[in-house]
Amino acid sequence: MVVDRVWDDDMFEEPLEVRKQRKSLTSHPAVVTPAAATQGPTHAARGSNIQRFKELQHCVERAEAELETCVQVLSVLTTRAEQGNQLAANMQAEMAKLQQEQVQLQAQRPIPVERLQLVETSLTDCSAALANQLGLLTNTQQSIRHAELAVRQAENGVLDAAPAQLELQGLTGRLAAQQQQLASTRHTQEMQGALAHSKQLTRQQSLQAGAVAAAEASGQAAIAAATAGRKAAAARMKQKTAQLSPTKEGVNLVQAQQRDRQQRAAVDLKHHIDEVQAGLADKAEVHQTRAKQQADMHAEEFNALLESRQNPYAVFRQQTESVKIAQQQQRHAAKVKAKEAVINSQLQAEKQAHQRAVAARKAVQQVEAQFAKEMGAEAREKRIDRFMRSHTVGHQSILDPTGNLPVYPSQATLVKDWSFGMGTGTVSAELIAKYQELNPDVEPSQILLPRRLRQLDPVAPTGALPHTSQDTASIAGGAPVASQARLASSLGPAVASPGLNAPDPDALGQEAGGLYQPKLSKHEKQLMQQAHERHKANITTKQVVMGREFEGEAFMPTPAVVLFKDFEVGQTYRRVITLTNTSLARNAFKVLELPADICDTVELQYKPPGHISAGLTCQITIMFTPKVNEDIQSNIPLLSQTGPIGIPVSCLIKRAVLSVMPQELSVGPPGGVVLGEQGQAAFTILNEGALQVQFEISSGGQDMPALPAGSGGKRADGGTSERDGQLQLGSLVVVCKQGVVQGYSKTQVKVAFTPAVQGPVKEQISLAFRALKDKRVTLPPAIVTLTGIGRAVPVYTDSELIDFKCCFMGQVYRHAMRIHNRGSSAMKATLSLPPSVHPFLQAQPTTGFCQTGDSFEFALRLCGHASIWEACSKFVVDNEAGILQLPAKVTVAGQVLPVLACIRLQLTSTRISFQPSHLDFGECNLMEKTGVTVQVTNHSTLPQKYGFGRLPKGVSISPGDGYGMLLPLETICLTPSFMPSLTGPYNFQLECQTPLNTKFSLPCTAMARLPAITLSHNHIQLPATAIHDIATASVILRNTTPDPQTFEFSVPQGSDMTLSPHVDTIQGGGSLRVMLRYCPQPSTAPAVPAESDLQSADATPEGTAGSSGAGAANAAGTDEAQQEAWSRCCHWHIPCYLKPRLAPPQPPSPVTPAQGISRQPQSPSRRNLSTSRQSQLQQPQQLLPADTVGNQVAVPQVIHLDVSTCAVLPDLALEGEGASWQPDRGLWEVDFGSSAVGQRAVKQLRVTSSSPSALPLFADLLSPQRTFTVVNAVRPMAPQGQSTILLDFTPPECQAFEEVLTVRCPKSRLRIKLKGEGISPAIKVMPEDVTAKGMDMGDVLKGEAAEKVITITNTGTFTSSYRVVVVPADSSAHPAPFTKQAPFTCAPQEGTLAPGASQKIIVSFLPEVAFPYYAAKVQLTVPGMQEVCWTMQGRGWDEGGVIVGPDYPTPLTNPFRTPALVPAVASKGAQPATGAAPPFTAADANPDLQLSVAMPRSVSPGESVSVTLEVVSLKSRAGGSPVEFTLDPIPASVSAAGFKVDSLKLAVPAGERKSLTITFSAPQQPKAGSPAALGLSEEVIGTLMGVLKGGVPPPKAAAGRRILLSLKCQLCRQ
Repeated sequence: MVVDRVWDDDMFEEPLEVRKQRKSLTSHPAVVTPAAATQGPTHAARGSNIQRFKELQHCVERAEAELETCVQVLSVLTTRAEQGNQLAANMQAEMAKLQQEQVQLQAQRPIPVERLQLVETSLTDCSAALANQLGLLTNTQQSIRHAELAVRQAENGVLDAAPAQLELQGLTGRLAAQQQQLASTRHTQEMQGALAHSKQLTRQQSLQAGAVAAAEASGQAAIAAATAGRKAAAARMKQKTAQLSPTKEGVNLVQAQQRDRQQRAAVDLKHHIDEVQAGLADKAEVHQTRAKQQADMHAEEFNALLESRQNPYAVFRQQTESVKIAQQQQRHAAKVKAKEAVINSQLQAEKQAHQRAVAARKAVQQVEAQFAKEMGAEAREKRIDRFMRSHTVGHQSILDPTGNLPVYPSQATLVKDWSFGMGTGTVSAELIAKYQELNPDVEPSQILLPRRLRQLDPVAPTGALPHTSQDTASIAGGAPVASQARLASSLGPAVASPGLNAPDPDALGQEAGGLYQPKLSKHEKQLMQQAHERHKANITTKQVVMGREFEGEAFMPTPAVVLFKDFEVGQTYRRVITLTNTSLARNAFKVLELPADICDTVELQYKPPGHISAGLTCQITIMFTPKVNEDIQSNIPLLSQTGPIGIPVSCLIKRAVLSVMPQELSVGPPGGVVLGEQGQAAFTILNEGALQVQFEISSGGQDMPALPAGSGGKRADGGTSERDGQLQLGSLVVVCKQGVVQGYSKTQVKVAFTPAVQGPVKEQISLAFRALKDKRVTLPPAIVTLTGIGRAVPVYTDSELIDFKCCFMGQVYRHAMRIHNRGSSAMKATLSLPPSVHPFLQAQPTTGFCQTGDSFEFALRLCGHASIWEACSKFVVDNEAGILQLPAKVTVAGQVLPVLACIRLQLTSTRISFQPSHLDFGECNLMEKTGVTVQVTNHSTLPQKYGFGRLPKGVSISPGDGYGMLLPLETICLTPSFMPSLTGPYNFQLECQTPLNTKFSLPCTAMARLPAITLSHNHIQLPATAIHDIATASVILRNTTPDPQTFEFSVPQGSDMTLSPHVDTIQGGGSLRVMLRYCPQPSTAPAVPAESDLQSADATPEGTAGSSGAGAANAAGTDEAQQEAWSRCCHWHIPCYLKPRLAPPQPPSPVTPAQGISRQPQSPSRRNLSTSRQSQLQQPQQLLPADTVGNQVAVPQVIHLDVSTCAVLPDLALEGEGASWQPDRGLWEVDFGSSAVGQRAVKQLRVTSSSPSALPLFADLLSPQRTFTVVNAVRPMAPQGQSTILLDFTPPECQAFEEVLTVRCPKSRLRIKLKGEGISPAIKVMPEDVTAKGMDMGDVLKGEAAEKVITITNTGTFTSSYRVVVVPADSSAHPAPFTKQAPFTCAPQEGTLAPGASQKIIVSFLPEVAFPYYAAKVQLTVPGMQEVCWTMQGRGWDEGGVIVGPDYPTPLTNPFRTPALVPAVASKGAQPATGAAPPFTAADANPDLQLSVAMPRSVSPGESVSVTLEVVSLKSRAGGSPVEFTLDPIPASVSAAGFKVDSLKLAVPAGERKSLTITFSAPQQPKAGSPAALGLSEEVIGTLMGVLKGGVPPPKAAAGRRILLSLKCQLCRQ
């Protein structure tokens, strides 16, 4: 055990802040003087006290916290010290046992060496571990002393803080006193302020009173002054009147005249006013009349809307809004036109600006092109090339860089040097010719020419010059041959001189001649043979230096292989190699006879170096002259003093090595090519050989995969075509179909892709190759896969079909065509429509800009007329249905393909017809409705609403009160009814109107009469009646004739009603009371009530939840009765037939008196009725419907009685999940369904009380098995309240369960049948063999994780919960039981699974320490199901190279051994070996690890068995490295025992593993005297040593880890 040092020496030093605080506390104690105490507190003093209070409190708290921290640290260190002492004691006890065992082993004879070594090793380890532990204890004790010191310092700090605490207490008291004094001071100040404020108010009141008095005084004075002034004015007036009295008569005359004029003017004004008033009155009367008419029309329309059940305010508001909308539309249209004009002007300006910009760019491009043509790089290069060609010898611009000799400028260029004009004769003829062309009049001076050249032509060919010797031979002007050769090699073969020829080797051989060899005798031959043998024995000798013998080749060639590549027959090639003496001392070599395959083509040139010291080199020149065009692979044999040496020689002919890159070419950008545009790419044909190759491209390839599904993989033209040297593959085009690839070069083949449809395209092409110069060379073809993606255009529409659907003629419809821009810039779009559709279909706007990532809408307006069929006849798709399809195209600037769309519409009429077109109600009874049936047909393919507004008095229409909807091409039956108020004929019309402002008129006629028997009232409303209760009512029948009248009521079956009497005769003028009795039954299924025009059959009383019509009469077993919870209301029309009377015969008509109310039932599609009128009414049993007497027909009269009933439920009603009524058994049923055994299922039921008073509620006891239980207590119910009952179902076993629960109150009860089934859950684990074989997480480096997935599936029929728990293995086998994290984890650990659902559980393996036997068990727990378990194992390593297969030794319980695994070796799924390893000797070099390898089975003599190990190179997150495992040579004893290994060295790349097989072959005959020979079992053992190195992390030792493999096999008896 290793205890880390936690505390350092400086950790217990007192913090600087604490020392400063303590110093401040001790040096500046807080002292409060009496003078300061007596002074009044100020805000500054109080603020300083509060700040001081906070500082002292913080200091005290910090000192206490530091003390607490130090005490905790001291406690931890003390605990660690105790554990360390205990561990040291255990170590000492273990050492005592080992020492005792060592003494005992040393005393034994013979001494068990292996066990003694193991004990001594353990004793050494124990002593080292004990020393380490004692050192740790010492450090811990020192840390404890430091901790104690820190505790004491903290205690001193707390003690030092005692004055601060005292000061803190004092400050607390002073602060409280200051607070109290401050409060009293504030109270005094507030009282003084209040007193001052009251005084100020008193002063203000006195000032206001004085001001009021002054104001009153000034007012009185003003009144007096005004009175005096009035009197003075009267006096002055009187005086003036007296002065004017003489002129009064004249004044009166003038005034009389003036009055006359005024009177005449007034009379004229009066006449004018009267005229104006009369005109205004007339206009006002007209205006009032018009306003009254408008008001009357408004009121009539208001009442009509009310009668038609419309909201008049909404209609008037809609009309007003329509007017406003029309005005807004006009303003909007004007605004749009103005905007369009502005936009058009802007577009025109932008277009002109764009044209100017394009013209400017073209001008700039022309200037740049002209500049590049005259002054660009290409022009400069051409000028330089012309200059170089005109000034070089071979008229070349670049010299050949392949030469090895230096090239001088005067030899390569045609320029004058120092020898020009000197008469040396070394100037070239070309230079002389050049300057003669420049100066045609100049001739060479014969005087200055040398004597030997005076008679020669200066420009004569080279062959005309004399040659004195080989060393002085010159070319074209006297240059030396060597210089001319260098010049020729530098300029290349184009300017090489034909006079430079290599010397003839045959001629040299003739000059050399041969040696004389005399003929030897037989004895001389024998002596020569013996000498040869002695020489052969002395050819090689062993080289031993300082006791070390050299082995291997003495000379190492550089390069290692002599390569002559791409040779041509007849050419000579030269290579120079360097031989280095790699032996231990000096050495020599000689060249042996060349092999037969190279003896005629290879020649060696070298200077014999003699003895070469170690490390020195020499050179050999190899000349190769091929004779045939074939590859040669051979060796040049050499012989050194230590043995023969071979220099590999490889001669390769010219060949073609072709490759195509890439094999899969994606044409266009990564995102694809926009439809209509073109993308390009190219693939490269690389020739790494010297031969020139011609290629040809064709379509198709071997094993060409099928095109992908969808239109994206289809070719646009459906095939392959060739034109203009191109290969067309649908939308892919190979630009160059054939070409030539030069040697050691490459060429590119371009491919263009122009998609026509969106999606991927894939094609294959085949490349055939042919060598041009060597027809015998066969080259394999290549396959290239071309792929491309057609990308959608930037601007597109989300729907290519704009469907107006079905439209009425003459109505306006609007739709929007929306386009989207997924491009990177705004784009201009223009919508165009066919000209023939412009009168009917308009677009607004027609041009717009669609921004990036946004959409733009074109508003379409459609108004169809009858002329559209002629104008758009070519767009008609279906004449009968009236369907048109109009094309629309959106042109986008910058986009090749336009956006196409199709506008589809279907036009239909608005006509509605009536059959019959004239209604005759016939004879109608007074105060009783009579109806006829009319068929209404919709001739449109769209539904139409209709309404009969402003019906005449007494007329009603059912169903829907004359309002409803007609489905497309539908015919319905309406029943108009008429109830006359007076006798006599009636003529009126019914007006039908649709929302499309189409009106239809239906004329009607009727004849009113008085029936023979009248009812006191023809409508009876019965009160709500509970089930099995009785309600009664009476009606009085009166005979209005003097003759007796017989009647009969026809009561519908299943109505739970009886009439008494239902058949009787009433005397003339008499009356009779008829009783009606109603008793509702829960199981009654009443017949459908009669269709009548009296009232709508679907009317139900307000405030009830009853169903309508005849469906409400059904019992609780029907669907509607199941939905109703409180009542069942019905409306019945009971006919009463009177005895027929004689009448003249009449022709059949739509309505006759014998038909009664209605002769045809309503359409079942419009009403939930399934029976006709004739099936609903029962004919009278005693009275005949008609009697014929002579020429007269007895027609019965019919009157009707309307009865409304309502059946209510009892006091208790039941609601809840799964509760259903069983009418056959008279109880409720609650089905819990299937539930897992032991799993709880709860359902909630709600009992509702309809009683106005409180009801006590009781529930009977259930079975004691508690399969079904009532969870909550049943409590009394409030008036009309509710009570909740929770039922629990917990099946104890797999079977069906049923039980009846009774819930009762004093007046009623509820019987509830409880049923459920217990089943077992089913969970499936994948993979299926994980529970049998377990899960192997593999080999993982320490600190890294490996994951695997387990899938669990709920195959049952209900939801199941699960829980996954990882149970660790025995902690004794775990290397570190107290690690922070478990090595195996699962996620998620719990959850629920729906039926058929699956859940993936991720199993993670994260080893914290290296250990080869990690194991755990996973438990999957599902309620009601047996627990599913499987085992997990894994191996953790701390090194990258491991061996998997052998058994790892048993982990020692010795606490001195390090628990971590030093080497990374284990066996897959193997448990720790229990046997001891075989002994090994000191020659094994102390292996780092000893492993045991046991054969899988025992063998008999003559049999063999093998075991396979794996060498693994683990790859971590940081990467990996190859691993190498090398075995030492197998000892002879091991081989003799029968063991062998398939490979002694394995190199494993990173992340891979390789197998190592060890085989044991038993001998045919056991050794004499061995247990096997005696018929007993024998264990054969052997040891192998090896080294494992490499990997990441690598072994600690640089040389790798030494591993000892102990081999064991059981040899059984025969």
